[in-house]
Amino acid sequence: MSQKSPKQESGDEEVDLWEMVSHVNLGCLSEFYGAAECWFRSQSDHPSDAIEAGSRSNGFDTNREQCLRYLRTSVFLMLCAHLEEMLCLYCKPNECHTERKSGLTRFKPCIKTLLDGRLGDCQAWNFLNDAFKIRNVLLHANGRPALMNGKTRNAIHDIVNRHNDSFYLPEILVPARTKSGIRPKLKKSNDTRVEILPDGLRKLSTHIQQLIHDISPPK
Repeated sequence: MSQKSPKQESGDEEVDLWEMVSHVNLGCLSEFYGAAECWFRSQSDHPSDAIEAGSRSNGFDTNREQCLRYLRTSVFLMLCAHLEEMLCLYCKPNECHTERKSGLTRFKPCIKTLLDGRLGDCQAWNFLNDAFKIRNVLLHANGRPALMNGKTRNAIHDIVNRHNDSFYLPEILVPARTKSGIRPKLKKSNDTRVEILPDGLRKLSTHIQQLIHDISPPK
């Protein structure tokens, strides 16, 4: 894909091409996810049971649901990488100011300029900003908010609560002694990881395309 921004062209064709490229890339990721999900769902609960002993590698005995969770996490990170690349290609030729930060944050000044200062009113940006905080926990703490600092940990819990159709943070049941005997009790654990739900992938893809559309010049 050319690094020349469609904003530098006067015709609608280049503007349409910019959004189309993003749409095609997102479509490829969607097709990959759909094909991989179908394959995993067709396997037994323990995929290693369906694989001949001679063809096994690395002791692959992870159950199907865990494989699907790993798949959603991987596609989530690939979607975030797609957005970063699109913004990198878009902001540089437009000579927008970017900050020396990581992830989505470094593009905030550029996006704000392209949106004429309406950053707070941009629903797509607000969701993506939350999604990239989840991305940071997945990359830097293997999905465990408990391993992040207190401020970040609280922010992640707040995001999961606000977007409970997209992200999930399971609680762990542990035995607890009570007057009536031993009963399970909810307890937060360092082993608790943020999970990406299927709707989280759909919403992330939708908001990425919406942001690309919003920062494109009017047709």
